[in-house]
Amino acid sequence: MREAVQANDSPEQVLPDQHLLKIGRFAELAHVSIKTLRFYDAAALFRPAGIAPSGYRLYLASQLPLLRRIRLLRALGCTVAEIRELNARADDSSTYLLGLARLRRRLAVRLALDEQRLKVLDAFLQSRSAVSGETRGSHISQRRLAAIAVLSVRDRVRSLGLPVQRMFEATERRVARLGLRAPASPFLLLHDMEYRLRHVDVEVCVPVELQTLTACGGHLVRGVTRAACARFDGSYAQAPLLYQRVMEWMGHKGIRISGAVREVYMRYGADQRGYKLPERAVAHREADYRTELQIPFAAATAAASDVFGSLMDEQSSLVVEQLGPEQSSPQQTSPEQTGVVDEQSSLLAPASESGWLARQLPET
Repeated sequence: MREAVQANDSPEQVLPDQHLLKIGRFAELAHVSIKTLRFYDAAALFRPAGIAPSGYRLYLASQLPLLRRIRLLRALGCTVAEIRELNARADDSSTYLLGLARLRRRLAVRLALDEQRLKVLDAFLQSRSAVSGETRGSHISQRRLAAIAVLSVRDRVRSLGLPVQRMFEATERRVARLGLRAPASPFLLLHDMEYRLRHVDVEVCVPVELQTLTACGGHLVRGVTRAACARFDGSYAQAPLLYQRVMEWMGHKGIRISGAVREVYMRYGADQRGYKLPERAVAHREADYRTELQIPFAAATAAASDVFGSLMDEQSSLVVEQLGPEQSSPQQTSPEQTGVVDEQSSLLAPASESGWLARQLPET
């Protein structure tokens, strides 16, 4: 059909043919506008089969496949000149295939550039959202965090998703088997002191009774003199935004982060396979989940020494094992200090309603 149309680039008249269609009818069949057909004709891209004595452009139904291919090439980003060149070649010719290969390379480059632009735009939107306080219920307060006895597992995971979920599930089951669970909220320590998309140093912490530390192989997460705390509802994707907002708040006050970031889960989804949680701690909808960020801070001049002290906390389990819990002298924390379920708080939600801490973070 391509050859027949090209041979009729300057039609003056046509012989009577029952298959010839006026431009309006052909446009309906092709799902294009009459204006588009006129443009293609003027650009010598898609000619009518002929012109009626009355001046109407006339088309053949057999021209529809060629028109669809032209529209596809236009949608893929080909210029009119490129489409004209491709239409002049047979579908299986080397020139035609090389033309499509060039188009693919150009689209790949454009896609890479668009992805970079999206990353820049996402970073900008996140910073603006953090500044404007778009995270829900994210009032920032300051308070002391008491030491808390935990059974924990620390690892560097590929992402804050399924690996963390599995770590929490396994730790909860182990604590349940030992019968040592304390009535406080579990939490996650981010030892990188920031939110990363990949290779994250995390420690899942499940609270246990203080007197059982030696028996269960747990340790004390040391207390924090001052921490910036903010709670909010909704998706875990809000966590990096709220973190950024808290960090900017710290900057305005002349203080700096001085230890691992804590995510305290006050109400959350859980599989509860091999363990049982209090009903008040379990939520079945994302909107009902509740989490708090707790970020230790100190004056800018003292932050470096405090960070060093937080790193030394990794050895606290050895101290407890050598001295015993009676000589280590911390007090078991209250629900208010550790972030146990509190009906007046607000927080984050896992992306999966069935998985404990299943989550998604924005790829920025």
